[in-house]
Amino acid sequence: MNNKLGNRIRILRENKGMSQEKMAEKIGLSKSAYGRIETGETNNWVHLIDKICQELSTTPEELFAPDSLVQNNNDNASAVQNHTQHDTHITINQLSDKVIELYEEKIKSLEEKIQELQGNK
Repeated sequence: MNNKLGNRIRILRENKGMSQEKMAEKIGLSKSAYGRIETGETNNWVHLIDKICQELSTTPEELFAPDSLVQNNNDNASAVQNHTQHDTHITINQLSDKVIELYEEKIKSLEEKIQELQGNK
């Protein structure tokens, strides 16, 4: 799914006439880190989903819709079509699970750091 999703993000970005460098700057990543999103090399970016969707003028539901087709319309804007509500909910639930997992990992890391700083480790 990462390659398909990355490709969809790339198409949406290109449809807006935005370079990878500009997109990376807008969402607070390096160009190389952003490039890995588009190539599907990383999935450690879900915490940026709102920023990415805002810059691409889309929604997470449209972005993650498994049966969607990203098309270029006459205004060089993106249109994401042909997804079912059921598939969208499944995808959003999977995204939510990943976000929860990332936050749990971060909390654990911060708790360990607190213990270390308190000298309890």
